[in-house]
Amino acid sequence: MILNSKETTVIYRCPHCGLSVVSVVGIFTLSGDMIRLKCDCGHTALTITRTKNEKVRIAVPCLACGTEHTYLISETAFFEKKVLHLSCTYTGVEICFIGDKKDALQALEENDRELALMMREAGIENFDGFHDEDALPLTDPETENLVRFMLEEFKADGCIHCKCPPGGGNYDFRFLNEDVLVFCTECNANTVVPMSDTAAAAAFIESDEIVLK
Repeated sequence: MILNSKETTVIYRCPHCGLSVVSVVGIFTLSGDMIRLKCDCGHTALTITRTKNEKVRIAVPCLACGTEHTYLISETAFFEKKVLHLSCTYTGVEICFIGDKKDALQALEENDRELALMMREAGIENFDGFHDEDALPLTDPETENLVRFMLEEFKADGCIHCKCPPGGGNYDFRFLNEDVLVFCTECNANTVVPMSDTAAAAAFIESDEIVLK
């Protein structure tokens, strides 16, 4: 089935309130620099940018890990695929659906059932607690400062390697419980450093480079 090449439906779930944001995006809408699909709660927005080489860059706020994932897909796939499933690169949870409205909504419904099962197994009663940062152990400020310093040093020395061309990556990190997720916001490559493991933390501090996959 080939969709109308002039428009497609984009759906993501807001990580702040849990509501689904459903928007129709037309090819002429993408003629500007960037469009933002905002949740009604006002706390999150999905952004879409049309690149010069006929690709579409999508930045999706993630319900699963709390970071923002960036995807680069062809304009043809964006407007003509029956339905695209975009997933959290760390957890594998599907966080965005793009395509024919009926099929995208069906994919969302199936995702709702999967999320409901995950929440029941985790003992979470509603979406407010799905990504509750206050429920996570507080990070030692000294550890956070050390990780931040290390990443700045790695970036300055060109010692972080991802899927981007040399010098093209943009790196950040996030604490997940006692571990650290290091990721590239451009290509979504990432790695997890288990800081709760003394040996792994020492290996990270003494390493000369970081390889994101």
